[in-house]
Amino acid sequence: MLLDYDLYNSDNYLVVDLEVAHNSEDVEGDIDITATNPRTQVILACWWYKGKYYYKWGTELELQLLYRHMREADYIVAHNAGYELGFFLRARAVDPVKIRVADTMLAEHVILGNRRLPKDLDSCSKRRKIGILKHAYIKNMLHAGVNASKLPRDLLLNYCLDDVRITEHLWRVHRTMMNERDLLRVFHTRCMVTPILTEIESRGLMLDKRRVIEEYRGIPNNPEKPGVQYQYDRLLDELKEITGGININSPKQLSEYLYDTLGFKVPLTESGRVPKKRSTNQDTLAKLVPKNKAQTQFIEKLIEARKFYAAITKSLKPLFRCVTETDHHMIYAKFNQAVAQTHRLSSSGKPPYKVQFQNIANAYRTLFIPRHKGWKIVAADYGKLEFNVAAFLTQDPQAIRDIESGADIHRYTASVLYNKPESEITSEERRKSKPNTFGPLYGKVTGSPAQTAYFDAFRAKYSVIEKTFQDWITNVLKTKKLRTATGLIFYWPGAELKPSGYVVGGNQVRDYPIQNLASAEICMAGLRNLRERIAELNLKSFVNNTVHDSIVLECPEDEVETVENILQECLIDEVVEYLDKMYGIKYNIPLEIDIKIGDTWA
Repeated sequence: MLLDYDLYNSDNYLVVDLEVAHNSEDVEGDIDITATNPRTQVILACWWYKGKYYYKWGTELELQLLYRHMREADYIVAHNAGYELGFFLRARAVDPVKIRVADTMLAEHVILGNRRLPKDLDSCSKRRKIGILKHAYIKNMLHAGVNASKLPRDLLLNYCLDDVRITEHLWRVHRTMMNERDLLRVFHTRCMVTPILTEIESRGLMLDKRRVIEEYRGIPNNPEKPGVQYQYDRLLDELKEITGGININSPKQLSEYLYDTLGFKVPLTESGRVPKKRSTNQDTLAKLVPKNKAQTQFIEKLIEARKFYAAITKSLKPLFRCVTETDHHMIYAKFNQAVAQTHRLSSSGKPPYKVQFQNIANAYRTLFIPRHKGWKIVAADYGKLEFNVAAFLTQDPQAIRDIESGADIHRYTASVLYNKPESEITSEERRKSKPNTFGPLYGKVTGSPAQTAYFDAFRAKYSVIEKTFQDWITNVLKTKKLRTATGLIFYWPGAELKPSGYVVGGNQVRDYPIQNLASAEICMAGLRNLRERIAELNLKSFVNNTVHDSIVLECPEDEVETVENILQECLIDEVVEYLDKMYGIKYNIPLEIDIKIGDTWA
């Protein structure tokens, strides 16, 4: 368990920046950290250590002086450190469990809280008044996509050294600011998982070629198993027949058909006003209340068609391309630690397929398999974590009783939505109701009549949660900011109480502290603990993904039982201990994880 956050006050640090200098495989752009041969690319490495600047041209295996200095330093400093870590991990120059990094991009993210401002090195240096300007010519060429190997070496060297100078100055400014604002603990938690996430990125996920093709195209000569593309095309034909041929992807045509032809009533905004523009987005469609057969038939088919379209474009079509265009059947993505305002992870799919690991629909998780024969996939998911965190932060007695007794909260949701006793709720009704269960935590107030009734019932049942939310909102209206349990500060300079009673930013005030503690703290501490234990036990098992409140591993069959046991310890017991020792948070609500083991990630 990594607890020595005060290490970042040590001045025995190394600042590093890497640039592509030559690529013998003629791969344009950044170094491919998923490549298998570290000798194919020449790197310009520039670094600062103990008051001196160094540089070296060479492959990843030829940077021995840099690696020696890294071993001597207490930690390394870099801007967007995952970039450099990818090279070091591939060259086996660092241990992802032992390496300590201070990422100035993450430092800026922690200081900004939820304020959306650019976090590239130039923007950060200007904002913090560093006063060092990078070479404009090289900067413009790189931003235009020119391969660095085509640029003059002397200019590239100066450019890289300037990056190091700026980053070193920026780190000293950031460190002072974080100490003054008591944010070093939060920064430590962010940085301690950066090497682990970089390691996960390099591994990728493996696809089952047969399953992907069958899911996309269908099973040949089996009309009962049509592919998703076929089902989507059929739905489009049905919608064209119903509407007389309108383009459902045209907001103007769809709006006219919904509100003028079919006569749907325009849903009010969260503030209770008639919107200026008649929206056709997914949230609005969910609020539409059909009053006749024509409205019901159209809206059901439209929502289904949109789900198919999103699944095809975001997941299934790129996955199909991957298994039909490559021999390895692997996809890769990048985790983003400094994007989400709540500080939870997001992800970006890497070219050419650009599939975001965190947006893969549950229905398609069966398409992912272990890369080694005889291995299993083990997925651990925190159960109802955000509700658990809300209960902790507010100490709502009813919520605590429901968690401790194992009450089925989703069944309660269904009982309100369907207006029937919990004992009579079917599994299908429960499944359909789940998306509504925690809506009030994110400020959901209106929807269909049944949804509105449920949101009201939730707030009445968990009245202390609602009262705490209102206290937070009142505080934000006065101070324009809110400090969370870990010390992170969220800012709402535009928070305002409207005459209608609507609070600008009110939904975020409810949501951000919960998402932050759940995903950015609890899950990340669990991930770090798990990776340390895997190394300690010298297991072959490894983490291949993390999605919001879950962690996914690939395990040899003879290690599955061991992994099950350590998951309970690392993701629950040691997380509670970490919160206590790092932040003084006495987490008194029982955490739980659901562990699934199988031949696919399902």
